[in-house]
Amino acid sequence: MKEINIEGIYFSPFVLHLILAGAVFLPVRTYAYRRWIDAHVWHPALFELAVFIVLLTIISLIL
Repeated sequence: MKEINIEGIYFSPFVLHLILAGAVFLPVRTYAYRRWIDAHVWHPALFELAVFIVLLTIISLIL
């Protein structure tokens, strides 16, 4: 992939992957809180980070 040019500033394609992973992560996180999944994990913030990294990896491999 090529760099993304916005107003003369070049961004890595990884920035696009981060944005897409964040967009997918927000509904997943909302679903987890509604289902009380965070109550069953030892460290909710660490669990959220792990889910985000898994989503980011999947998106990076697909794109």
